[in-house]
Amino acid sequence: MKLPRSNAVSKYFFWELKDFQNHYNNEEKFKVKENGVERLMYPPEVLKKDPHFYKILHEKRFLQKVITNRKNILTKGWDEDDFREYIEENFEGLTNKEMKEKNWNFVQTIYRKKLGHLLPKKGEVVTKSKSLEERF
Repeated sequence: MKLPRSNAVSKYFFWELKDFQNHYNNEEKFKVKENGVERLMYPPEVLKKDPHFYKILHEKRFLQKVITNRKNILTKGWDEDDFREYIEENFEGLTNKEMKEKNWNFVQTIYRKKLGHLLPKKGEVVTKSKSLEERF
């Protein structure tokens, strides 16, 4: 049994996978605001922010189960208008294929929530809707 080397590491010593997942998902220090949207940090960002937490995840082989490499945009509580607005502001002028290349996980979230009608059809690009333009 490997003993922890410092107090910072020891607070995670008896944690289980669910404890690490809850800590990562709920701690404000692991959330980043990007383009007005909150997302969870990528692994390199977590390593810089909390190297002890990252090290323990790596040693317990929980890294892939807790922190993913994809862009984790927090879309909980979003309605259709929120998704439409985010698409128009961040993907304007892009085709569906280009959107997937830029942020595949976000596009998959749209499909999972059965909002595929918000994505551009084959050969079309994302454009701002009149209702969004009128708001500004």
